[in-house]
Amino acid sequence: MGLTERQARAALDHTRSKCVTAGAGTGKTHVLVRKYISLLEEGASVGSILALTFTEKAAAEMKVRVRQALAEKEGKAWDAVRDEFLWAKISTFHAFCAAVLREFPLEANVGPSFTVLDEREAALLRDEAMDDLIYGDPPAEDREAVIGALRAVGAYELKNYLIALSRHRDDAEAFFAALAENEEAVLDAWRAIVEEEREKASLAFRDRAGPSIEVLEGLAARYPGKRDPAEAYLRAVERHLSGTVDALIEIHRGSGFRANMGQRKNWAGDDLKRLREAYVALKGCIEDNEAALSLALDPDDPFTRATLAFLHDLGKVFHAFIRAVEAEKRRRNALDFDDLVNRTRRLLVDHEEIAAHFRNRFRYILIDEFQDTDPVQIAIIHVILGREPGTLFIVGDPKQSIYLFREADVAQFRHTREMIEQDLGGETIALDVNFRSTPAVVGFTNAVFGALMAKCDRPWEFLYEPLTPSRTNDAGSVEVLLCPKVKDRAAGRRAEAEMAARRVRAIVERGEKPVYRDGESRPAGYGDIAVLLERRTNLAYYEWALARYGVPYRVHAGLGFYEHQEVYDLYNILRFLVNDRDDVALYGLLRSPYFGFSDARLFAIAGPEPSLWERLQRSGDPDAIAAATTLRGWLSVARRLPPARLIRRIVDESGVAAVFGGMAGGEQAVANIEKLIAIAR
Repeated sequence: MGLTERQARAALDHTRSKCVTAGAGTGKTHVLVRKYISLLEEGASVGSILALTFTEKAAAEMKVRVRQALAEKEGKAWDAVRDEFLWAKISTFHAFCAAVLREFPLEANVGPSFTVLDEREAALLRDEAMDDLIYGDPPAEDREAVIGALRAVGAYELKNYLIALSRHRDDAEAFFAALAENEEAVLDAWRAIVEEEREKASLAFRDRAGPSIEVLEGLAARYPGKRDPAEAYLRAVERHLSGTVDALIEIHRGSGFRANMGQRKNWAGDDLKRLREAYVALKGCIEDNEAALSLALDPDDPFTRATLAFLHDLGKVFHAFIRAVEAEKRRRNALDFDDLVNRTRRLLVDHEEIAAHFRNRFRYILIDEFQDTDPVQIAIIHVILGREPGTLFIVGDPKQSIYLFREADVAQFRHTREMIEQDLGGETIALDVNFRSTPAVVGFTNAVFGALMAKCDRPWEFLYEPLTPSRTNDAGSVEVLLCPKVKDRAAGRRAEAEMAARRVRAIVERGEKPVYRDGESRPAGYGDIAVLLERRTNLAYYEWALARYGVPYRVHAGLGFYEHQEVYDLYNILRFLVNDRDDVALYGLLRSPYFGFSDARLFAIAGPEPSLWERLQRSGDPDAIAAATTLRGWLSVARRLPPARLIRRIVDESGVAAVFGGMAGGEQAVANIEKLIAIAR
């Protein structure tokens, strides 16, 4: 695959740093790989290049593609490069930070053999710390604060506060320290922010309401009386149209003025119509902005005092929570993802000689998916970034920053782009050729998003960059299916799902949509069609509709995966294997397809013994004897096998896959079981 003009300028020119904006399907990974290979061709060593991605999968893919490109090179020099590539720094941001900390453990104050907690492990650790603090016995010095915080917001919201604060730990700790030291200074800062936001809202209100105010001012000058409610309205507002907004809010909140006020006989031409329209528009502006326009902070207000008391309590609870989390991580000698980047930044900022070490090591820094970087990660890059031409190469798509990946801030993309252009003398290149989609899809996307993203007045806004399709010989289409509006929301969702299911079946049965692959085309089959949902809460409607119209389907990422019965059956089995006195779990697994006991049979087995497991083992029922034998076998290996192998053994020994094979939706059930095993693995 060759390079377009813009791709070539990005990948092959190493004299200037580059900010490459690349939408989906524009070949950004191809450009990154070509950039890496081109640097090696120009004499750069593998060790001088740092390539950072944001997922393990992306890092692995880049390594594979670079290795494939290197395999095509011939000569002893390239043999040496291939050997050196075994130690290439192509990794995720967090893996790079972990390597830095392990290289300088004493300076970073970490154990050199620390383990890294994945997101699930870190979340579980935080949950346990919160539960111990809220439901257990908190430290004596924090007990009153915990009680006060719980009294103010309850356990559920308190947990949400602690999780949110822990994501911004440095800012939270600085705020609570300032609050403890000088409450008045915090109140002053709070008041200043309120006034600033109120002023912004007032300016926005004046800008939007300006035309209506202008109409009312003109009419007030021409109609000075009070002959009808419309003129009375003018008398009420005329003194405040150019004054404070507070009076206008009061007038429109509690008055008896209406949208149809006034008598036509008292008005000339369309003046009454203009007044009514201005009234409606002004009232709408006030209602939309009233909350912001009414912002105020009274230090003596009971709510303000209660808020300050809650914040003091919350600060103490937060510090107790952090202490508990940190103590547990020290006990495990473990760091989470936030620790990796925060400690790395602190290490590099506090030790200039270490920062200089990495600046000298990495002559070139390549970063993929730059829109997903957070401020701390960008700070690390700034510290180790050299100032030679062509040092930095970033690729990203700011339009994708809506996902807010791990506290990413898209405004950082703009700041870094400006730094590349102004401080490093680099340039921005927009990849403008889409290799993935057909002309119809690209054209539709350009039309829609060209209109939606036509302005970039705010730091987080970016102009849409139109794309040109590469697949000019392939047909494509965009259809908009409109469903008649229905008052009942559930009925409307069912109607939309049915409409989509009918269209899917028609596409396949009529063979009207071609699929292109390997230079050939064929009619689309069911396996070529994907249904993407904006909200997973609507999934049940689509499953129902697809089944009704005989469309085979498989849910790849549905709502409540762990709530599917086949997954919950395995959950019951695992619960029983952890605690064989869990009667609820045992009842559930015996009624499941794994054993197929009826309610009548379970009732017959029930007896005076303290647990169902004991009653099952003493039963003379042949099926009960067989079930007890199977369960004893699983109990004997439950604490010796890894979870994935244990579940696989349960599935294989039970023969449940064959049972599901004869049931409606059985294929999906088996797929869900395989997915659960993969997750456990």
